[in-house]
Amino acid sequence: MNEFNHLHMAIAYVRSRWEMAQRDERGASAPEYLVLLLGILAIAALAIIAVKTFVTNKGNELNGGQ
Repeated sequence: MNEFNHLHMAIAYVRSRWEMAQRDERGASAPEYLVLLLGILAIAALAIIAVKTFVTNKGNELNGGQ
């Protein structure tokens, strides 16, 4: 009878692991959204700095290289 108890426990364990693997985890959580938002803000900041530097350099060239 003890063997059946172990077998039953083993089957329950495998079944629970299978169900955990089959769970549907769609969507992002709040920390994932935060990381995504920070990445987008960093890229936007770099783009703004690059454009500002380019415009400043071109303005200086047109203004006589001051």
